[in-house]
Amino acid sequence: DRPADPEKNRKEPTFDTGQVTVTVLDGSGIDGLGTETAKRLEKEGFKIDDIEDAAEEVEVTRVLFDKKEPSSRRFALAVKRNLLPTRSVIIEPFDEISDGLAGEGEVVVIVGPDLADDEF
Repeated sequence: DRPADPEKNRKEPTFDTGQVTVTVLDGSGIDGLGTETAKRLEKEGFKIDDIEDAAEEVEVTRVLFDKKEPSSRRFALAVKRNLLPTRSVIIEPFDEISDGLAGEGEVVVIVGPDLADDEF
């Protein structure tokens, strides 16, 4: 008899999306896309801390997390799955600028024009 493979039975930890606070920065250059994105995340249960314009436009949506918080990356992945489950989204730690803009958000979404193609 071989011992059971612990990796085989390991489940991804689950959490309530209501635990996750998100700051949305609109870097798409498209009027209202940041607000629509925030509404979509709220509908999925995420808490929205703030919605603002990003300092500069981005080509693709970025989801930023606080690398000092152990659960923040996992939360960022959940946000990504809810926004663009079948596409590439850049997921990376906060830099000094985005950390200052995060407010109470554990995750920052910088909305790019790639979200304009999705139905809300």
